[in-house]
This record gives sequence, structure tokens and C-alpha cells, in this order.
Amino acid sequence: MYEWLMPTLDELVTRLDKGQLHHGILLVGSAGCGESLLAQELAKRMLCKNTSTSMSCGSCKPCMLFAASSHPDFHEVTTEKSQIGVDAVRAAIDKVNKMAQLSANKVVLIEQIERMSESASNALLKTLEEPTDGTYLILSTNAPQYLLATIKSRCEKVRIPMPSFEQSIAYLSNLGVALPSEEVLAAYQYSPLLYMQQLDNTSLNFNAFKSDFDALTAGELSAESAANKWKDAALEAVNWTSQISMQNFSRQVQSDIDQSRSQVGTHWMHMYDKATAASKKLRQAGLNKVLILSALFAQLNQSH
Repeated sequence: MYEWLMPTLDELVTRLDKGQLHHGILLVGSAGCGESLLAQELAKRMLCKNTSTSMSCGSCKPCMLFAASSHPDFHEVTTEKSQIGVDAVRAAIDKVNKMAQLSANKVVLIEQIERMSESASNALLKTLEEPTDGTYLILSTNAPQYLLATIKSRCEKVRIPMPSFEQSIAYLSNLGVALPSEEVLAAYQYSPLLYMQQLDNTSLNFNAFKSDFDALTAGELSAESAANKWKDAALEAVNWTSQISMQNFSRQVQSDIDQSRSQVGTHWMHMYDKATAASKKLRQAGLNKVLILSALFAQLNQSH
């Protein structure tokens, strides 16, 4: 278990053991917070026979069956499609409506529940409203804004923290990987998990973007060329533009500068606003990513 998630797990398990835990747990966190591992461990602990610590024992029969993906009282809803359909949700619910076979508890786990269709959400809603004895629903999402209000209102929402810079560095040090600067780690929301995902992608990581950002600002790279290069990582590119622009703005504000240079600070706040608007546009389906990036990067070209 990741160090930064242990306090959350400890608190949930304490209430579980006291019989005070809600039957519907909604784990909410940003991508890279590690909510998937927390959800799996919480489910495993709910089914474990040896419950003396916050972590499952890993050696009892339920734990071994869980590890082998064959525990009869655990049902995880997964799909290779972009949407979680109603049939998969109904199949899991039908199973937990029966008597538990090994444990006192029965657990359904659904990750990324924002991917559920409306009919799947409605099917889940009935179980959230009228759960059978010993039934727990563990749900997780990185995008709570896309959930039905009725789903959110019938769950206990648990906010998952991101690690601190120090926790991330400690985690990466234990793995023996190259340690990033705080600026680089901030580009990945201080998540060592997101940082590790991009280690092998040297062409579309933050360092590569920072180099292109500087080239755009210096007028050494065209907005169109940069937009075509970053179209497959468009959301990251605009978010990194926001981050760098705000950092540049903060440096200007904190310096004792004259009026002409203070306008540079105004430019960076303008860039931050433009990048924020571009980020919202990119979340809408069907919009041309290259055009959005080109318009944003053209503003950088004008700053040199």
C-alpha cells in the first residue's frame, strides 16, 4: 500500500470493524492518486479472515482466493469497452443478492464509474438504496462531475489525497528510478505513478514540452508544428502551459520590476487563462485538437 494512502485505509478499516462503514463507498481522487490499489486492498480486507490490522493478511483462504481472482463473494465489474454496460452491473448485483459463501461480507468493485451508461447507473442505484446484508459496493472515479447526482448522494464520498513531494521522492527512491525536480513532479500532480508512466516516452513528456514551450516563446518553433507534435497529448500540453505560465507570472510578481516588465507578468496571466479555457474545450467531444493547440501556442509565439 502506498504510504500516502495508509491514513485513509486505516480510517476506513477502523469504521468497518466497528460496523460503522457505509455500504456504498465512493473513492474520489485525481488520476495518479492510487485509488485503484486502495479499492482493491479495502475489498480484500473486507473478505479477510484475519482482521487484526488495516491490511489483509494475504495468507488465509479468502485472501488466496482473492489473489487468484476466484473469490466467490467478490465481484469486480470490468470491460474492455469505453462504456460499462448494464448487463455487467446486473450480473454483479445478482451475485451479491445471494448468500455469502465464504465470508460474512460480499463486495462489488467498480472502478471508473463515470464510464457507466445511464441504464447501468440506474441498475446500481437500486442496490445502493436497498443493499442486502453484508453487501459493500466500492466505487471509484477520477471524474465525479460526470456521475448521476443520485449515485453520489447515496454513497459515502471518500477523498483520496495526492502524495506530497517528499512522499513521492521517497517512493521513487525505493524503486531506484531517476528522481525528478519539484517542477517536473508538479507537472504530474506530484504523483510518482504518473511520473513513472512517462519515463519511457522521451518525446512527449514534461521535459520535452518545456523545451518546446521555450522554443515557442523565443519564436524558434511555429505554433502549427508544435500543435501537430502534441496533438496526442493535447490535454497534458495545455495543462503544462497553465503550470509554466503561472510559475512565470509568480516570478514576475515577486520581483521588484519596472512597469514595462510588469506587462510580461500580465502576459503570463493571460496565457494561464487561455490555457485554462483550452483545457475545457479539449474535454468536449469532436473538437479539433490541433486547432485548439495552434491557437494557444500562437499566443506564446507573440511573446518573444
